[in-house]
Amino acid sequence: MRRRRAIAVFLSHAFCPVVACLLPACAHDYRPPKPGEPHALVKLHLAYHAWPSTLLEQVATIDGDLVRDVPSPTQEGKRRTTCSVRVRPGPAVWAIQATFFHNEVTSRAETYETTESAPCGSSTCTQIRPHTRLVNHVDRVNDATCRQDTKLVATAGETYILEYDYRSDRSCSLVCRRQNRHRQGVSSTSPCVGPADTSAKR
Repeated sequence: MRRRRAIAVFLSHAFCPVVACLLPACAHDYRPPKPGEPHALVKLHLAYHAWPSTLLEQVATIDGDLVRDVPSPTQEGKRRTTCSVRVRPGPAVWAIQATFFHNEVTSRAETYETTESAPCGSSTCTQIRPHTRLVNHVDRVNDATCRQDTKLVATAGETYILEYDYRSDRSCSLVCRRQNRHRQGVSSTSPCVGPADTSAKR
């Protein structure tokens, strides 16, 4: 009879730790107002002018709460994606972060023990035997990332456009525009009022 108790001993380190604050595991889901409640509409436009790695993780938050279901663009397509989010009137801090990464498979030594029961005179003895084996692990390696924050003061009934443009590692911009409605269905945009435009590298 054998029972295994795994004791992991990692002989190699992960290449890059996952950045904690913006990732889905660390954020609560954003709960938008209901359609009948006072709200403004924010349209997210995300554009990627470079694609430095094979995989993309994009994260959008409102006051630290995660905006779910932001569509993912493809490397072969137009590299653009859009979605709309209802928001409550008042100030809120938006953060958008894009991280390009790839996965690497590494072999690590793992030790484990087995217990064996064997006759020992008139009784039974238990023997513990250590073993070592190689186990494949998938490590995430971040290749490029850029995050921008902006404060948007929303007014009920208005529509805003947040334009995120990714250019390279730590080089991106986030610009806010308010959509103006005119007669005969014609619309235009103007800069958001207040500190709502950012373009610094982060």
